[in-house]
Amino acid sequence: MINDKLRFIVSLFLLFVFVGCETHKNNIYESNKKQTYLQYSDLARVSHLSLNNDGYIIGIEKRKRDTLGGVPEQYCPDRFALIPEQDVDNKSKKLIHKRNNKFKQYTKYSTAMLVTHIARYFDTPNEDSFNSFRRPYFLYNAYDTYKSDSLNYEDGYEKLESLKKLLVKDLKGKINEWRLNRENGERHTVTHEKPPYSHIIIFSMGWNNNQQESIYRYNTILDNVKKVAVSNNRNNFKPLVIGFTWPSVWFGIEDSLLKKKTAFISSYFTKQDDADEIGCTIANWVIHNIVLEAKEEVKKYCLNEFNKDLSPEVITIGHSMGARILSRAIFSQEYIKSGLRNSVSSYHPESRSFVKLFIGLQGAFSANRFVVNKGWEGSPYAEFYKYPTFFTLTTSYNDKANPAARFFTGAKHVGGKYGLKFAKKEKNAKVFKVIKWTDNYQTDIKTLSSMSNEDKRKIIMIDATKIVDGIDADHGAKKPLDAHNDILDTDMAELIWALIQNFADYSNMN
Repeated sequence: MINDKLRFIVSLFLLFVFVGCETHKNNIYESNKKQTYLQYSDLARVSHLSLNNDGYIIGIEKRKRDTLGGVPEQYCPDRFALIPEQDVDNKSKKLIHKRNNKFKQYTKYSTAMLVTHIARYFDTPNEDSFNSFRRPYFLYNAYDTYKSDSLNYEDGYEKLESLKKLLVKDLKGKINEWRLNRENGERHTVTHEKPPYSHIIIFSMGWNNNQQESIYRYNTILDNVKKVAVSNNRNNFKPLVIGFTWPSVWFGIEDSLLKKKTAFISSYFTKQDDADEIGCTIANWVIHNIVLEAKEEVKKYCLNEFNKDLSPEVITIGHSMGARILSRAIFSQEYIKSGLRNSVSSYHPESRSFVKLFIGLQGAFSANRFVVNKGWEGSPYAEFYKYPTFFTLTTSYNDKANPAARFFTGAKHVGGKYGLKFAKKEKNAKVFKVIKWTDNYQTDIKTLSSMSNEDKRKIIMIDATKIVDGIDADHGAKKPLDAHNDILDTDMAELIWALIQNFADYSNMN
Protein backbone atom coordinates (compact mmCIF):
# COMPACT_ATOMS: atom_id res chain seq x y z
CA MET A 1 0.00 0.00 0.00
CA ILE A 2 1.25 3.48 -0.73
CA ASN A 3 1.79 5.99 2.03
CA ASP A 4 -0.62 8.80 2.86
CA LYS A 5 1.54 11.48 1.25
CA LEU A 6 1.60 9.72 -2.10
CA ARG A 7 -2.09 8.98 -1.82
CA PHE A 8 -2.72 12.71 -1.38
CA ILE A 9 -0.62 13.58 -4.43
CA VAL A 10 -2.41 11.03 -6.53
CA SER A 11 -5.74 12.32 -5.32
CA LEU A 12 -4.82 15.82 -6.46
CA PHE A 13 -3.84 14.44 -9.83
CA LEU A 14 -7.15 12.61 -10.14
CA LEU A 15 -8.87 15.92 -9.59
CA PHE A 16 -7.93 16.79 -13.14
CA VAL A 17 -8.17 13.47 -14.95
CA PHE A 18 -11.41 11.97 -13.65
CA VAL A 19 -13.67 14.55 -15.25
CA GLY A 20 -17.30 13.58 -15.60
CA CYS A 21 -20.28 15.84 -15.73
CA GLU A 22 -20.64 18.87 -13.48
CA THR A 23 -24.00 20.37 -12.74
CA HIS A 24 -24.11 23.96 -11.58
CA LYS A 25 -27.19 24.84 -9.56
CA ASN A 26 -28.12 27.05 -6.68
CA ASN A 27 -28.39 25.43 -3.31
CA ILE A 28 -31.91 24.27 -2.58
CA TYR A 29 -31.29 22.70 0.79
CA GLU A 30 -28.91 23.90 3.46
CA SER A 31 -27.96 20.34 4.29
CA ASN A 32 -25.04 19.13 2.18
CA LYS A 33 -26.40 15.59 2.24
CA LYS A 34 -29.72 16.72 0.86
CA GLN A 35 -27.82 18.69 -1.76
CA THR A 36 -26.24 15.41 -2.78
CA TYR A 37 -29.55 13.58 -2.74
CA LEU A 38 -31.23 16.12 -4.97
CA GLN A 39 -29.19 15.56 -8.11
CA TYR A 40 -30.06 11.88 -8.01
CA SER A 41 -33.79 12.40 -7.57
CA ASP A 42 -34.37 15.26 -10.03
CA LEU A 43 -36.66 13.06 -12.05
CA ALA A 44 -38.75 12.09 -9.04
CA ARG A 45 -39.17 15.64 -7.78
CA VAL A 46 -39.54 17.60 -11.04
CA SER A 47 -40.51 15.45 -14.02
CA HIS A 48 -38.55 17.23 -16.73
CA LEU A 49 -36.12 14.50 -17.72
CA SER A 50 -37.02 12.58 -20.85
CA LEU A 51 -35.97 9.14 -22.09
CA ASN A 52 -36.04 9.13 -25.90
CA ASN A 53 -36.67 5.40 -26.18
CA ASP A 54 -39.39 3.23 -24.67
CA GLY A 55 -38.29 2.03 -21.28
CA TYR A 56 -37.72 2.64 -17.62
CA ILE A 57 -35.42 4.64 -15.34
CA ILE A 58 -34.66 3.14 -11.94
CA GLY A 59 -33.49 5.75 -9.44
CA ILE A 60 -31.16 4.47 -6.71
CA GLU A 61 -30.17 6.51 -3.67
CA LYS A 62 -28.25 5.99 -0.45
CA ARG A 63 -29.48 6.63 3.08
CA LYS A 64 -28.51 5.91 6.66
CA ARG A 65 -30.07 2.68 7.79
CA ASP A 66 -31.45 4.21 10.98
CA THR A 67 -33.53 6.68 8.93
CA LEU A 68 -35.23 3.99 6.84
CA GLY A 69 -38.33 1.92 7.31
CA GLY A 70 -37.97 -1.77 6.50
CA VAL A 71 -34.35 -1.53 7.58
CA PRO A 72 -32.20 -4.35 6.21
CA GLU A 73 -29.79 -6.09 8.51
CA GLN A 74 -26.20 -5.00 8.18
CA TYR A 75 -23.94 -7.04 5.92
CA CYS A 76 -26.79 -9.07 4.47
CA PRO A 77 -29.66 -6.90 3.26
CA ASP A 78 -32.94 -8.76 3.67
CA ARG A 79 -33.18 -10.31 0.22
CA PHE A 80 -29.55 -11.40 0.07
CA ALA A 81 -27.22 -13.77 1.88
CA LEU A 82 -23.58 -14.82 1.86
CA ILE A 83 -22.57 -17.72 -0.39
CA PRO A 84 -22.46 -21.00 1.61
CA GLU A 85 -18.89 -22.14 2.23
CA GLN A 86 -19.65 -25.73 3.17
CA ASP A 87 -19.66 -28.80 0.91
CA VAL A 88 -16.86 -27.49 -1.33
CA ASP A 89 -13.17 -28.31 -1.56
CA ASN A 90 -10.64 -26.21 0.34
CA LYS A 91 -9.54 -24.29 -2.75
CA SER A 92 -13.11 -23.29 -3.60
CA LYS A 93 -13.84 -22.52 0.05
CA LYS A 94 -10.98 -19.99 0.13
CA LEU A 95 -12.31 -18.23 -2.99
CA ILE A 96 -15.86 -18.14 -1.63
CA HIS A 97 -14.58 -16.84 1.69
CA LYS A 98 -12.77 -13.98 -0.06
CA ARG A 99 -15.87 -13.15 -2.11
CA ASN A 100 -18.05 -13.16 0.98
CA ASN A 101 -15.64 -10.85 2.76
CA LYS A 102 -15.85 -8.43 -0.17
CA PHE A 103 -19.64 -8.58 -0.02
CA LYS A 104 -19.43 -7.69 3.67
CA GLN A 105 -17.15 -4.79 2.76
CA TYR A 106 -19.62 -3.44 0.22
CA THR A 107 -22.53 -3.61 2.68
CA LYS A 108 -20.83 -2.93 6.00
CA TYR A 109 -21.63 0.74 6.22
CA SER A 110 -24.30 2.38 8.31
CA THR A 111 -25.93 3.25 4.99
CA ALA A 112 -27.87 1.22 2.44
CA MET A 113 -28.63 1.55 -1.27
CA LEU A 114 -32.33 1.58 -2.09
CA VAL A 115 -34.69 2.22 -5.00
CA THR A 116 -36.56 5.52 -4.53
CA HIS A 117 -38.31 5.89 -7.90
CA ILE A 118 -39.14 3.96 -11.06
CA ALA A 119 -40.26 5.94 -14.11
CA ARG A 120 -41.89 4.48 -17.21
CA TYR A 121 -41.57 6.14 -20.63
CA PHE A 122 -43.79 5.06 -23.50
CA ASP A 123 -45.91 8.07 -24.47
CA THR A 124 -44.60 10.12 -27.38
CA PRO A 125 -44.40 13.93 -27.14
CA ASN A 126 -47.25 15.97 -28.57
CA GLU A 127 -46.88 19.13 -30.66
CA ASP A 128 -47.25 21.43 -27.67
CA SER A 129 -44.06 23.49 -27.37
CA PHE A 130 -44.26 23.03 -23.61
CA ASN A 131 -44.45 19.24 -23.92
CA SER A 132 -41.61 18.40 -26.27
CA PHE A 133 -40.44 15.48 -24.17
CA ARG A 134 -41.80 12.15 -23.06
CA ARG A 135 -43.55 12.45 -19.74
CA PRO A 136 -42.64 9.79 -17.19
CA TYR A 137 -45.29 7.66 -15.55
CA PHE A 138 -44.17 6.63 -12.09
CA LEU A 139 -44.57 3.06 -11.06
CA TYR A 140 -43.06 4.19 -7.77
CA ASN A 141 -42.05 7.58 -6.43
CA ALA A 142 -40.94 7.99 -2.84
CA TYR A 143 -41.15 11.76 -3.34
CA ASP A 144 -44.83 12.11 -4.08
CA THR A 145 -44.79 14.64 -1.28
CA TYR A 146 -42.23 17.29 -2.16
CA LYS A 147 -39.23 17.37 0.19
CA SER A 148 -40.45 14.21 1.90
CA ASP A 149 -37.55 12.11 3.04
CA SER A 150 -39.48 9.34 4.78
CA LEU A 151 -38.22 6.31 2.88
CA ASN A 152 -38.73 2.57 3.15
CA TYR A 153 -36.11 0.12 1.94
CA GLU A 154 -38.53 -2.64 0.97
CA ASP A 155 -40.90 -0.40 -0.99
CA GLY A 156 -38.52 -0.17 -3.95
CA TYR A 157 -38.06 -3.93 -4.23
CA GLU A 158 -41.79 -4.53 -3.99
CA LYS A 159 -42.43 -2.01 -6.77
CA LEU A 160 -39.87 -3.72 -8.98
CA GLU A 161 -42.38 -6.56 -9.18
CA SER A 162 -44.75 -4.07 -10.83
CA LEU A 163 -42.01 -3.31 -13.34
CA LYS A 164 -41.74 -7.01 -14.18
CA LYS A 165 -45.49 -7.31 -14.82
CA LEU A 166 -45.52 -4.22 -17.04
CA LEU A 167 -42.39 -5.36 -18.86
CA VAL A 168 -44.07 -8.63 -19.76
CA LYS A 169 -47.13 -6.70 -20.93
CA ASP A 170 -44.98 -4.30 -22.98
CA LEU A 171 -43.12 -7.12 -24.72
CA LYS A 172 -46.19 -9.25 -25.43
CA GLY A 173 -48.14 -6.23 -26.67
CA LYS A 174 -45.56 -5.31 -29.30
CA ILE A 175 -45.22 -8.91 -30.46
CA ASN A 176 -48.98 -9.38 -30.76
CA GLU A 177 -49.39 -6.09 -32.63
CA TRP A 178 -46.66 -7.03 -35.08
CA ARG A 179 -47.99 -10.55 -35.66
CA LEU A 180 -51.52 -9.26 -36.20
CA ASN A 181 -50.36 -6.73 -38.78
CA ARG A 182 -48.41 -9.42 -40.59
CA GLU A 183 -51.43 -11.68 -40.71
CA ASN A 184 -53.42 -8.79 -42.18
CA GLY A 185 -51.01 -8.52 -45.10
CA GLU A 186 -49.15 -5.41 -43.96
CA ARG A 187 -45.79 -7.11 -43.76
CA HIS A 188 -43.87 -4.78 -46.01
CA THR A 189 -44.83 -1.61 -44.18
CA VAL A 190 -45.39 -2.59 -40.60
CA THR A 191 -42.28 -4.70 -40.07
CA HIS A 192 -40.16 -1.62 -40.65
CA GLU A 193 -42.34 0.86 -38.84
CA LYS A 194 -43.57 -1.03 -35.80
CA PRO A 195 -41.38 -4.05 -35.08
CA PRO A 196 -41.46 -5.73 -31.68
CA TYR A 197 -38.69 -4.95 -29.24
CA SER A 198 -35.50 -6.51 -30.51
CA HIS A 199 -33.45 -5.97 -27.35
CA ILE A 200 -33.70 -5.01 -23.72
CA ILE A 201 -30.67 -2.81 -23.05
CA ILE A 202 -29.73 -2.29 -19.41
CA PHE A 203 -27.60 0.83 -18.88
CA SER A 204 -25.47 2.19 -16.08
CA MET A 205 -23.11 5.16 -16.06
CA GLY A 206 -20.21 5.60 -13.67
CA TRP A 207 -18.57 7.93 -11.21
CA ASN A 208 -19.61 11.60 -11.22
CA ASN A 209 -22.68 11.29 -13.44
CA ASN A 210 -25.85 12.75 -11.97
CA GLN A 211 -29.33 11.77 -13.06
CA GLN A 212 -29.57 14.37 -15.81
CA GLU A 213 -26.23 13.44 -17.29
CA SER A 214 -26.94 9.71 -17.14
CA ILE A 215 -30.24 10.02 -19.00
CA TYR A 216 -28.61 12.34 -21.53
CA ARG A 217 -25.91 9.72 -22.16
CA TYR A 218 -28.42 6.89 -22.54
CA ASN A 219 -30.32 8.95 -25.11
CA THR A 220 -27.18 9.98 -27.00
CA ILE A 221 -25.65 6.51 -27.17
CA LEU A 222 -28.83 4.82 -28.37
CA ASP A 223 -29.75 7.57 -30.83
CA ASN A 224 -26.30 7.17 -32.40
CA VAL A 225 -26.49 3.37 -32.44
CA LYS A 226 -29.94 3.46 -34.06
CA LYS A 227 -28.60 5.75 -36.80
CA VAL A 228 -25.76 3.31 -37.46
CA ALA A 229 -28.23 0.40 -37.55
CA VAL A 230 -30.43 2.22 -40.09
CA SER A 231 -27.40 3.05 -42.22
CA ASN A 232 -26.71 -0.70 -42.29
CA ASN A 233 -30.29 -1.45 -43.39
CA ARG A 234 -31.34 -2.81 -40.01
CA ASN A 235 -34.62 -1.05 -39.36
CA ASN A 236 -35.77 -3.71 -36.93
CA PHE A 237 -33.42 -2.55 -34.16
CA LYS A 238 -35.91 -1.39 -31.55
CA PRO A 239 -34.48 -1.46 -28.03
CA LEU A 240 -36.39 -1.16 -24.79
CA VAL A 241 -34.24 0.64 -22.21
CA ILE A 242 -33.79 0.03 -18.50
CA GLY A 243 -31.43 2.65 -17.13
CA PHE A 244 -30.02 2.97 -13.62
CA THR A 245 -29.12 6.25 -11.95
CA TRP A 246 -27.18 6.11 -8.71
CA PRO A 247 -25.47 8.48 -6.22
CA SER A 248 -22.05 8.40 -7.80
CA VAL A 249 -20.34 11.35 -6.10
CA TRP A 250 -20.62 13.57 -3.03
CA PHE A 251 -21.67 17.21 -2.89
CA GLY A 252 -22.97 17.46 -6.42
CA ILE A 253 -24.73 20.74 -5.64
CA GLU A 254 -22.24 23.06 -4.01
CA ASP A 255 -21.34 26.73 -4.38
CA SER A 256 -17.74 26.23 -3.27
CA LEU A 257 -15.70 24.81 -6.16
CA LEU A 258 -12.87 23.78 -3.82
CA LYS A 259 -15.24 21.97 -1.48
CA LYS A 260 -16.98 20.31 -4.40
CA LYS A 261 -13.69 19.11 -5.94
CA THR A 262 -12.32 17.92 -2.60
CA ALA A 263 -15.46 15.91 -1.94
CA PHE A 264 -15.34 14.62 -5.50
CA ILE A 265 -11.88 13.12 -5.05
CA SER A 266 -12.55 11.86 -1.54
CA SER A 267 -15.61 9.99 -2.70
CA TYR A 268 -13.74 7.58 -4.96
CA PHE A 269 -13.08 4.80 -2.43
CA THR A 270 -16.64 4.88 -1.13
CA LYS A 271 -18.15 5.05 -4.60
CA GLN A 272 -16.28 2.02 -5.90
CA ASP A 273 -17.72 0.05 -2.98
CA ASP A 274 -21.15 1.60 -3.64
CA ALA A 275 -20.94 0.42 -7.25
CA ASP A 276 -20.17 -3.11 -6.10
CA GLU A 277 -22.97 -2.97 -3.52
CA ILE A 278 -25.49 -1.98 -6.20
CA GLY A 279 -24.14 -4.71 -8.46
CA CYS A 280 -24.46 -7.38 -5.77
CA THR A 281 -27.92 -6.25 -4.68
CA ILE A 282 -30.27 -4.00 -6.70
CA ALA A 283 -28.79 -4.50 -10.19
CA ASN A 284 -28.41 -8.23 -9.48
CA TRP A 285 -32.07 -8.41 -8.50
CA VAL A 286 -33.23 -6.41 -11.53
CA ILE A 287 -31.28 -8.52 -14.01
CA HIS A 288 -32.01 -11.97 -12.60
CA ASN A 289 -35.38 -11.62 -10.87
CA ILE A 290 -37.00 -8.99 -13.09
CA VAL A 291 -35.62 -8.74 -16.63
CA LEU A 292 -34.59 -12.35 -17.25
CA GLU A 293 -37.72 -13.65 -15.58
CA ALA A 294 -39.86 -11.37 -17.78
CA LYS A 295 -37.98 -12.51 -20.89
CA GLU A 296 -38.48 -16.14 -19.87
CA GLU A 297 -42.24 -15.62 -19.47
CA VAL A 298 -42.47 -13.94 -22.89
CA LYS A 299 -40.33 -16.67 -24.43
CA LYS A 300 -42.66 -19.41 -23.15
CA TYR A 301 -45.69 -17.43 -24.35
CA CYS A 302 -44.25 -17.09 -27.87
CA LEU A 303 -43.33 -20.75 -28.11
CA ASN A 304 -46.85 -21.74 -27.09
CA GLU A 305 -48.62 -19.23 -29.33
CA PHE A 306 -46.34 -19.01 -32.37
CA ASN A 307 -44.01 -22.00 -32.01
CA LYS A 308 -41.14 -19.54 -32.14
CA ASP A 309 -39.16 -17.48 -29.63
CA LEU A 310 -39.81 -13.79 -30.34
CA SER A 311 -38.49 -12.52 -27.00
CA PRO A 312 -35.82 -9.78 -27.14
CA GLU A 313 -32.13 -10.33 -26.50
CA VAL A 314 -30.81 -8.86 -23.25
CA ILE A 315 -27.75 -6.60 -23.37
CA THR A 316 -25.98 -4.69 -20.61
CA ILE A 317 -23.94 -1.56 -21.38
CA GLY A 318 -21.98 0.10 -18.60
CA HIS A 319 -19.41 2.88 -18.60
CA SER A 320 -16.56 3.12 -16.06
CA MET A 321 -18.00 2.26 -12.63
CA GLY A 322 -21.28 1.53 -14.43
CA ALA A 323 -19.47 -1.39 -16.07
CA ARG A 324 -18.39 -2.38 -12.58
CA ILE A 325 -22.04 -2.38 -11.44
CA LEU A 326 -23.37 -4.47 -14.32
CA SER A 327 -20.51 -6.98 -14.44
CA ARG A 328 -20.80 -7.44 -10.68
CA ALA A 329 -24.57 -7.98 -11.12
CA ILE A 330 -24.20 -10.70 -13.76
CA PHE A 331 -21.91 -12.70 -11.47
CA SER A 332 -23.89 -12.20 -8.24
CA GLN A 333 -27.01 -14.35 -8.55
CA GLU A 334 -25.66 -16.61 -5.80
CA TYR A 335 -26.08 -13.77 -3.28
CA ILE A 336 -29.86 -13.78 -3.74
CA LYS A 337 -31.34 -15.85 -0.94
CA SER A 338 -32.11 -19.33 -2.26
CA GLY A 339 -35.80 -19.07 -1.38
CA LEU A 340 -36.12 -15.82 -3.35
CA ARG A 341 -33.99 -16.81 -6.31
CA ASN A 342 -36.07 -17.33 -9.44
CA SER A 343 -35.78 -20.26 -11.77
CA VAL A 344 -33.49 -18.52 -14.25
CA SER A 345 -30.05 -20.07 -14.12
CA SER A 346 -26.99 -18.56 -15.74
CA TYR A 347 -25.52 -22.03 -16.05
CA HIS A 348 -28.23 -23.60 -18.21
CA PRO A 349 -28.53 -21.54 -21.39
CA GLU A 350 -30.13 -24.31 -23.36
CA SER A 351 -33.39 -23.92 -21.47
CA ARG A 352 -33.31 -20.62 -19.60
CA SER A 353 -33.00 -16.95 -20.47
CA PHE A 354 -29.73 -15.13 -19.92
CA VAL A 355 -27.84 -11.90 -20.64
CA LYS A 356 -26.65 -12.31 -24.22
CA LEU A 357 -24.03 -9.56 -24.36
CA PHE A 358 -22.11 -7.49 -21.80
CA ILE A 359 -20.44 -4.32 -23.11
CA GLY A 360 -18.05 -2.62 -20.70
CA LEU A 361 -16.99 0.82 -21.92
CA GLN A 362 -13.72 1.86 -20.25
CA GLY A 363 -14.55 -0.32 -17.27
CA ALA A 364 -13.34 0.78 -13.83
CA PHE A 365 -12.70 -2.61 -12.27
CA SER A 366 -9.71 -4.92 -12.04
CA ALA A 367 -8.77 -7.35 -14.80
CA ASN A 368 -7.83 -9.71 -11.95
CA ARG A 369 -11.52 -10.39 -11.39
CA PHE A 370 -11.48 -12.72 -14.40
CA VAL A 371 -8.38 -14.71 -13.43
CA VAL A 372 -8.34 -17.53 -10.87
CA ASN A 373 -6.32 -16.78 -7.73
CA LYS A 374 -5.44 -13.25 -8.80
CA GLY A 375 -6.04 -10.15 -6.70
CA TRP A 376 -7.64 -9.96 -3.25
CA GLU A 377 -11.30 -10.14 -4.32
CA GLY A 378 -11.58 -13.90 -4.70
CA SER A 379 -11.56 -13.80 -8.52
CA PRO A 380 -15.36 -13.23 -8.63
CA TYR A 381 -15.59 -13.35 -12.44
CA ALA A 382 -13.23 -16.29 -12.99
CA GLU A 383 -16.07 -18.67 -13.89
CA PHE A 384 -17.13 -16.49 -16.82
CA TYR A 385 -16.70 -19.47 -19.15
CA LYS A 386 -19.72 -21.16 -17.51
CA TYR A 387 -21.93 -18.29 -18.61
CA PRO A 388 -23.45 -18.11 -22.08
CA THR A 389 -22.94 -14.34 -22.05
CA PHE A 390 -20.48 -12.76 -24.47
CA PHE A 391 -18.22 -10.46 -22.43
CA THR A 392 -16.71 -7.50 -24.32
CA LEU A 393 -14.63 -4.62 -23.01
CA THR A 394 -13.27 -1.44 -24.57
CA THR A 395 -9.94 -0.09 -23.43
CA SER A 396 -7.60 2.67 -24.55
CA TYR A 397 -4.06 3.90 -24.00
CA ASN A 398 -5.55 7.41 -24.10
CA ASP A 399 -7.69 6.74 -21.02
CA LYS A 400 -5.88 8.62 -18.24
CA ALA A 401 -8.42 8.00 -15.48
CA ASN A 402 -8.28 4.23 -15.19
CA PRO A 403 -4.46 4.01 -15.01
CA ALA A 404 -4.41 6.77 -12.39
CA ALA A 405 -6.68 4.70 -10.18
CA ARG A 406 -3.98 2.02 -9.96
CA PHE A 407 -1.74 4.26 -7.90
CA PHE A 408 -4.10 4.33 -4.97
CA THR A 409 -6.23 1.18 -5.42
CA GLY A 410 -3.63 -1.16 -6.93
CA ALA A 411 -6.17 -2.33 -9.51
CA LYS A 412 -5.32 -2.88 -13.17
CA HIS A 413 -8.56 -1.46 -14.50
CA VAL A 414 -9.74 -3.12 -17.70
CA GLY A 415 -10.47 0.27 -19.31
CA GLY A 416 -6.87 1.53 -19.22
CA LYS A 417 -3.35 0.62 -20.29
CA TYR A 418 -2.48 -1.53 -17.27
CA GLY A 419 -5.51 -3.74 -17.78
CA LEU A 420 -4.72 -3.95 -21.49
CA LYS A 421 -1.09 -4.91 -20.88
CA PHE A 422 -2.24 -7.52 -18.37
CA ALA A 423 -4.66 -9.02 -20.89
CA LYS A 424 -1.94 -9.20 -23.54
CA LYS A 425 0.34 -11.38 -21.41
CA GLU A 426 0.82 -14.85 -22.84
CA LYS A 427 -0.10 -16.49 -19.52
CA ASN A 428 -3.52 -14.84 -19.72
CA ALA A 429 -4.24 -15.88 -23.30
CA LYS A 430 -6.80 -18.48 -22.16
CA VAL A 431 -8.81 -15.75 -20.45
CA PHE A 432 -8.55 -12.73 -22.76
CA LYS A 433 -8.75 -12.26 -26.50
CA VAL A 434 -7.34 -8.85 -27.40
CA ILE A 435 -8.28 -7.29 -30.74
CA LYS A 436 -7.32 -3.91 -32.15
CA TRP A 437 -10.04 -1.53 -33.38
CA THR A 438 -9.12 0.25 -36.61
CA ASP A 439 -12.09 2.62 -36.99
CA ASN A 440 -12.69 1.12 -40.43
CA TYR A 441 -16.15 -0.32 -40.01
CA GLN A 442 -15.90 -3.07 -42.63
CA THR A 443 -12.48 -4.16 -41.41
CA ASP A 444 -13.60 -4.25 -37.79
CA ILE A 445 -16.78 -6.16 -38.62
CA LYS A 446 -14.68 -8.72 -40.47
CA THR A 447 -12.34 -9.04 -37.46
CA LEU A 448 -15.27 -9.77 -35.16
CA SER A 449 -17.06 -12.15 -37.52
CA SER A 450 -13.90 -14.15 -38.27
CA MET A 451 -13.13 -14.88 -34.61
CA SER A 452 -13.12 -18.54 -33.69
CA ASN A 453 -15.81 -19.88 -31.38
CA GLU A 454 -13.10 -20.53 -28.79
CA ASP A 455 -11.99 -16.88 -28.83
CA LYS A 456 -15.58 -15.62 -28.71
CA ARG A 457 -16.04 -17.41 -25.37
CA LYS A 458 -13.08 -15.56 -23.87
CA ILE A 459 -13.19 -12.04 -22.45
CA ILE A 460 -12.96 -9.97 -25.61
CA MET A 461 -10.89 -6.88 -24.88
CA ILE A 462 -11.01 -4.30 -27.66
CA ASP A 463 -8.07 -1.93 -27.90
CA ALA A 464 -10.11 1.12 -28.92
CA THR A 465 -7.23 3.62 -28.65
CA LYS A 466 -7.99 4.74 -32.20
CA ILE A 467 -11.46 6.06 -31.27
CA VAL A 468 -11.27 6.57 -27.48
CA ASP A 469 -9.01 9.57 -27.89
CA GLY A 470 -10.79 12.50 -26.26
CA ILE A 471 -11.90 13.89 -29.63
CA ASP A 472 -15.53 14.23 -30.62
CA ALA A 473 -15.49 12.38 -33.93
CA ASP A 474 -18.69 14.13 -35.03
CA HIS A 475 -17.56 17.70 -34.39
CA GLY A 476 -13.77 17.55 -34.08
CA ALA A 477 -13.69 19.18 -30.67
CA LYS A 478 -10.95 17.99 -28.34
CA LYS A 479 -11.44 17.72 -24.60
CA PRO A 480 -8.04 17.50 -22.90
CA LEU A 481 -7.61 14.56 -20.52
CA ASP A 482 -11.16 13.42 -21.15
CA ALA A 483 -10.64 10.33 -23.32
CA HIS A 484 -12.15 8.27 -20.50
CA ASN A 485 -15.54 9.80 -21.31
CA ASP A 486 -15.21 9.59 -25.10
CA ILE A 487 -18.22 7.30 -25.59
CA LEU A 488 -20.86 9.56 -27.13
CA ASP A 489 -19.87 9.96 -30.77
CA THR A 490 -20.56 7.99 -33.92
CA ASP A 491 -17.38 5.91 -33.92
CA MET A 492 -18.27 4.45 -30.53
CA ALA A 493 -21.82 3.86 -31.78
CA GLU A 494 -20.37 1.90 -34.70
CA LEU A 495 -18.35 -0.23 -32.29
CA ILE A 496 -21.40 -0.91 -30.11
CA TRP A 497 -23.54 -1.77 -33.14
CA ALA A 498 -20.82 -4.10 -34.45
CA LEU A 499 -20.85 -5.96 -31.13
CA ILE A 500 -24.65 -6.19 -31.13
CA GLN A 501 -24.70 -7.39 -34.73
CA ASN A 502 -22.08 -10.08 -34.08
CA PHE A 503 -23.01 -11.30 -30.60
CA ALA A 504 -26.65 -10.36 -29.96
CA ASP A 505 -28.28 -10.11 -33.36
CA TYR A 506 -32.06 -10.22 -33.40
CA SER A 507 -33.26 -12.29 -36.32
CA ASN A 508 -36.34 -13.94 -34.87
CA MET A 509 -38.80 -12.01 -37.02
CA ASN A 510 -37.84 -13.65 -40.29
